[in-house]
Amino acid sequence: MRKKKKTKGFLSFAELLAEETAAFGNLRKSLRFRTAIRSLRRYLAGRDELEWGEFNGAMLAGYETYMRRAGLCPNTTSFYMRTLRSIFNVAASRGLTRTVSPFARVYTGIDRTRKRAIDIDALHLIHRTPLDDAPALAFARDMFIFSFCTRGMPFIDIAYLRKTNLREGKIVYLRHKTGQPLSVAIEPVVKNIIDKYSDPDRPWLFPVFTGGEEGEERMLVRYNSVYHRVRRNLERLRIRLGLETKISTYVARHSWASIAKKIDIPIGVISEALGHDSESTTRIYLATLDTARIDRANHLITGLLL
Repeated sequence: MRKKKKTKGFLSFAELLAEETAAFGNLRKSLRFRTAIRSLRRYLAGRDELEWGEFNGAMLAGYETYMRRAGLCPNTTSFYMRTLRSIFNVAASRGLTRTVSPFARVYTGIDRTRKRAIDIDALHLIHRTPLDDAPALAFARDMFIFSFCTRGMPFIDIAYLRKTNLREGKIVYLRHKTGQPLSVAIEPVVKNIIDKYSDPDRPWLFPVFTGGEEGEERMLVRYNSVYHRVRRNLERLRIRLGLETKISTYVARHSWASIAKKIDIPIGVISEALGHDSESTTRIYLATLDTARIDRANHLITGLLL
């Protein structure tokens, strides 16, 4: 019988839990654990272990301060804290620590006040600014505009789009977050971006993944790398264009909804367009009867860029 690895403290247990989670097939969760562990190790200056008694409120408060000083926003620091809390809770359930949860003094919520939209003038500026001298910024910009013109498609859904998702003038896909099926008519702006990155030797629409069929763990690592690069380049683009509001694919999504509301698209159509409907299979089936309505709404909104 294979012996279980012994753990002395939080860090060794966290590494073990990440391994166990990957072994059970939950690679995305395992990657979240590993990302949080690496961040905590950086704060601890590369220490090999953190005894259970040292994993306390004071340490976490110091870690939070360290992240804030590094420029991380509250939602990002909260992501790390919530991930560490998940690891801690599993350890407590296994009787490895009797310490009272030390997360009371740190932020573990979701800050929704930072999520802002930009107006059509800013979108025009982003869309029409020549970026021939900066291909990395151009790719980030194109992903932002693609997201906006596909009703705020999240970057993870964009990254995993294959040519097989293109059907009869539409992009048909499942949301990674909810598994909900969505269909988006391919507007001219979207087609131009797809054509720009078209590669006959690649099954993916965009150059996020390098090969045809890669292992899921390798794909997640690659996705995270490209995602963070796009975020950094969107920030560089924002500074270059002199925009006050940060831009991201979330901002593209929020902006689509905001502009839709301003031009009197019904709230129910906006909700369906964004994939907010998570009811039964019957409800999803009935919603497909109104796809033309949603496509007309998107046609009006993306037409504002032309």
